[in-house]
Amino acid sequence: MEKRSWSSQWGFVAAAAGAAVGLGNIWSFPRYLEQHGAPFLAAYLIMAVLAGWPLLMAEIAVGRDTGCGARGAFKELCGSALPGWAAECASLLMMGFYSVLGGCCLRYMLINLAGVFSGGAGGGLGLFLGYISNVPLSALFTVLFIAAAAVITAAPVRSGLERFSKFAVPLLALMLPGLIACSLRLPGAESGIAKMFAVPEQGGIAGTIDMLGDAACQLFFSLSIGQGVMALYGAYLPREASIPKCALAVVAADTLIAVLAGFAVVPAAEAAGGGGGTMMMFTAMQEVFASLGSWGAMFGFLFYLLVLLAALTSAVSLLEVVGTWAGAKAGRKQAALFAAALSAVPAIAIARDGLGFGALPEIFGLSWLSAAELASEGILMPAAALAMAFALRRRSGSELLRRQLGYAAGRCTGLAMRSAAVVLIAAALCARIL
Repeated sequence: MEKRSWSSQWGFVAAAAGAAVGLGNIWSFPRYLEQHGAPFLAAYLIMAVLAGWPLLMAEIAVGRDTGCGARGAFKELCGSALPGWAAECASLLMMGFYSVLGGCCLRYMLINLAGVFSGGAGGGLGLFLGYISNVPLSALFTVLFIAAAAVITAAPVRSGLERFSKFAVPLLALMLPGLIACSLRLPGAESGIAKMFAVPEQGGIAGTIDMLGDAACQLFFSLSIGQGVMALYGAYLPREASIPKCALAVVAADTLIAVLAGFAVVPAAEAAGGGGGTMMMFTAMQEVFASLGSWGAMFGFLFYLLVLLAALTSAVSLLEVVGTWAGAKAGRKQAALFAAALSAVPAIAIARDGLGFGALPEIFGLSWLSAAELASEGILMPAAALAMAFALRRRSGSELLRRQLGYAAGRCTGLAMRSAAVVLIAAALCARIL
């Protein structure tokens, strides 16, 4: 792939924030917040400061210091490209289920747009099951989502990825307050707010450990740690740019949007009767939109447009990583086409499995969606991050951090690699494997 560079420090922040802000913020964060309440939010915020920020700084620093993507960076840092392969395989698997969920958002956006003119759209579990059971339709929208991400990826970095991120990330932040206002006006929404700040019974030590594990996994998923994305983006970050400031801006933007998404989704889900589980975004939320007629359809159109933008900003970054497999001599268009075709393989398989509703045989007792989640965010990403953390504990790693981050930030990040970061990684691994 051709050499990339950001036009400015803000260009990098927008792209990195776009990679971080995705379905993790709007799909899974509200689900965990509804389930665990205030303890989850507190744990997530503490982990983001003590471990997420240092890990993000470290991965960007490794990329800028080596000038390579994940495989090259990890080979130079660890003496082996295996952790880099783990990170890039995680990106491929994540692109698989991202594409199916992104295609579902595209379909729901169009359904609600049609409902604006017809007086309301259908809603609830029946609509969702009808969509995912129609494999050709689900596969079509999955491929359309991949194609949209590939078009952005194929363009030059500044006019494609960077320009789209500069447009999409601020738009997300501007749309969320309006969606929150609509959500809070729904009958019964106050119970959702109460649930977000409640301290539910966690089920003793085992329940608390499960909650902490969910927070750790969510942080990995949301901040794109261990995917190879931040190393790849950091490789073309100008030397004069401050990595600590850039990383802090990314963590702050990602966390803010996740919390705002919680205020938009959880009260609406409670207004629909409570919960909705993993697919709350497509069942409980659409039930609310359907009950409000044409105004609800407009609300639904805007909501799924927001989720689609969030999914695209992350999908583009995942395609960037997968596209490096096309080789250094491939142009951006060829690499984007290669990455799109490769990503379509797990994506269509997950679509064929009906997003986990059992159309295909299970993999070790898991649906194809759950297996892809487990392998990517539960195993490969923490494993890659753990390898990076241990490599940075060596003298050469400490020198790399001080060289890229400055003396004070480098020492603090190195300390985190020996303490909070390792605890976070271990929690993420144990939460999904045990």
